Amino acid sequence: MESRRKALWVLSVVLLVSNWQHWTYGKAVPQVPCYFVFGDSLFDNGNNNYLSTPAKVNYLPYGIDFDTGASGRCSNGLNIADTIAEQLGFDSYISDFGVGGCTNFLDGVNYGSNGAGILDSTGSLAGELFTMNIQLYNHNITVSRIAKILGSEEVARKYLSQCIFFLYSNPVYYK
Repeated sequence: MESRRKALWVLSVVLLVSNWQHWTYGKAVPQVPCYFVFGDSLFDNGNNNYLSTPAKVNYLPYGIDFDTGASGRCSNGLNIADTIAEQLGFDSYISDFGVGGCTNFLDGVNYGSNGAGILDSTGSLAGELFTMNIQLYNHNITVSRIAKILGSEEVARKYLSQCIFFLYSNPVYYK
């Protein structure tokens, strides 16, 4: 019984110190400088809002548990990309690429698009989508902008080599 009480006391002290440390020093620095996301509906955080497609989810009940409401995420709150960004220590969610609307390129960009797949023909019945080829094209635009911000392609390459690139496509969409 005494050893249990002692273990509980030690655990309480550890939790108190870790919470105090978080309160004193604030949020941790992100583990990587940037995070890029390529994918389908599981990762779309609003890109389809800018496209001519019925594959949009910027209305209720989507986003009912998200702090800003319906955002274009295919969920009632955060999506997988948001959760990973939180775990990596980013202050905010990674911006969608949109149609040139993203301005915070140095933290990364989310190119995900609801209905997109590896093949350009995937999701073609849903109208305009950011297919994987378009997502890669958009990433090339982003890389050019990062090189311009950082001053050279070589500095941009070094910066980007420290980033995380996440790609996901549902196998069902590979047809």
